[in-house]
Amino acid sequence: FAWVASNIRYDFRTYYSSNGSGRTDFKKMLRHGSGICVDYAALMDTLCSLAGIVNVSINGYAKDEIFDVHDSIYVDNHAWSAVRLDGLWYLYDVTWASGAVGYRFTRFSRFLLKLENLFPVKFKRKITWNKKLNFFDECGNEIKIPPTYKERFFNRMIRRILHLFPLKVEEYYTQKIDTSYYLTDPDLFSVTHFPDNPAWSLTARTKMRIFESDSAFYHLDESSYTGQKRSGRVCPDCDYDLSLDVVNKQHHLRNESFKFNKRNRFVSSLCEYRIGTLNFNNSKEISDSLPKITMLDTSLTYLQHSRTSLRNCFKNIDADFLLQKSKNKRKQMLLLSENRSHISFVKEKISTTIAKKRSVQSLGNRTTVASRKLKRRKGNIRRLKSEIFVDTKSVFSEQKLEQLNGYHGKKAAEIDSLTGLIEIYKTRFDSVFANLSLNIWQKVIHHDSLIAPIIKSTQLRKLLLDNLKKPVVETRKKITVYKDFYSRDIDNVVYAPSEFLADLGLEIINMIDRRNNFENDLFHTKLLLVKFNAMPIAELTIAKNLYQSENKSDYCWLRGQIPAIKALGKGFGTLRHMQVKAIRVIVKENEVERRRTHVVSKELLRRKKKYRRIVVHNARVTNVKLIEVKKEKRNYLNLLKKERRKAAKKI
Repeated sequence: FAWVASNIRYDFRTYYSSNGSGRTDFKKMLRHGSGICVDYAALMDTLCSLAGIVNVSINGYAKDEIFDVHDSIYVDNHAWSAVRLDGLWYLYDVTWASGAVGYRFTRFSRFLLKLENLFPVKFKRKITWNKKLNFFDECGNEIKIPPTYKERFFNRMIRRILHLFPLKVEEYYTQKIDTSYYLTDPDLFSVTHFPDNPAWSLTARTKMRIFESDSAFYHLDESSYTGQKRSGRVCPDCDYDLSLDVVNKQHHLRNESFKFNKRNRFVSSLCEYRIGTLNFNNSKEISDSLPKITMLDTSLTYLQHSRTSLRNCFKNIDADFLLQKSKNKRKQMLLLSENRSHISFVKEKISTTIAKKRSVQSLGNRTTVASRKLKRRKGNIRRLKSEIFVDTKSVFSEQKLEQLNGYHGKKAAEIDSLTGLIEIYKTRFDSVFANLSLNIWQKVIHHDSLIAPIIKSTQLRKLLLDNLKKPVVETRKKITVYKDFYSRDIDNVVYAPSEFLADLGLEIINMIDRRNNFENDLFHTKLLLVKFNAMPIAELTIAKNLYQSENKSDYCWLRGQIPAIKALGKGFGTLRHMQVKAIRVIVKENEVERRRTHVVSKELLRRKKKYRRIVVHNARVTNVKLIEVKKEKRNYLNLLKKERRKAAKKI
């Protein structure tokens, strides 16, 4: 086993070009050191026979890279061995143990992926002019613009260059002994291998549907074979099959394989052809006419059955091809449907981001307009009268004076209330704004958490894995989790605070406008009270100073918010850019899935053509043998007629 697994390579050229013809040539096989599964099994039979070990080649079904759980299997496609050691039967597959076939990225593509990992998407804090100069606003406060981030130019340039080169995949073969398939546990072995005759599985399984729908195939990995118990089994049916002569063995295989899988007529046709050939060869050794004619008729019957079975093979081959092709197409449509929902989700977030950006920009515009209005109000306050003629002669009615005092007190209370609310709202606005500025850039910088599973899934698809393979399934499960987390997180830390911030900012501006209007009315009321000597004239100067102080505070606060709001708008713009990038990643996965579907469809078509070539070749061989048997029977009957005529003349 170890010598064959180490020194014989799998012959892919023969596998891809095989039409079912030819016999195993050991000299050629050992000279070139290559062969296919049938050659491996035949070589093991020969070596074990020379060593005095009972070894049997087994033909059957093996689950390949295209198989998925619950698929219908029409054709047996593999050969392995069973060996009897100390009275127990063991199973092993020297073909699969000699090396692994798989897909990997080419050397240059692996180099590109390595560079892409060395230069990931990175953001750096944007350097602004206020970092170099100490700039102060009209209030004497240093202008501090909130931090903004931009993608590192060098990393972005490298990644763009790398994306110009498409990743390519190659098929590879690794010749390395894999002891997983040496004297394997029959229950584990039967997950991927099952013989035409169920007895040689060394298990109790007798139905094809159980083999096709075994979910253990989905969970198989290296750990499944590492802890296996390499046990042999007592198999009376195997001993019985081994004790049969050649003809009865073919009858037994034909009956058992047909009961196990009626869709596979290849085995039936081969058994019928061999039975017919054996009967024809045996008839040559018989001199008695009646048994000889009987054996020739039996040979003709089985050869005709073989031809009928081969005709049915054409139907089964087409049915298998259509089923596999439709399944492959359904996988593609399944992914496109899933990604369509993912794209809709991202587009919804993009629409929300655009709406929030517009609301922030609207707040910035209103803030700019309000600051200009407060700047003009500064001059208006300066021009208010602080000196006025006091009329001491005129008598002001007590009722009118009481109304003015009441109105003055009411307006003053409203102004005080608004001023207190404005200060509270400003503090709250600053707190929410600081958190929002930090959160939005954090969502930008760590936005790859949304698309990381999709990128991984795309790379797996390039290796011809699909939506029913475990690595892809486990990867795509993360997409829903990440998507739900992303949705909740961005709604809670970005969208909801930005909406609240926009409403709060507009409310503060409206409250400032309303308070300023109240202050104008209050100042005119003060003028009337001072004019009629109901209030000291010094109150006007105090009011002007208070108004100027409040106006300056509001103006400085608004002017300080303008660059911060613009920076927030840039954050929403960058977030939208990253979300658009996520759509491009999803579209890229769709393109890769289309290419995978195309490659698999080509492989299915190749297999269809190969199986049809096998059927055509076997049909040709069967027809030649049928003609030979008919000719032999006709010649023998003619010979009998001549002998009877000679005998009649003598009489």
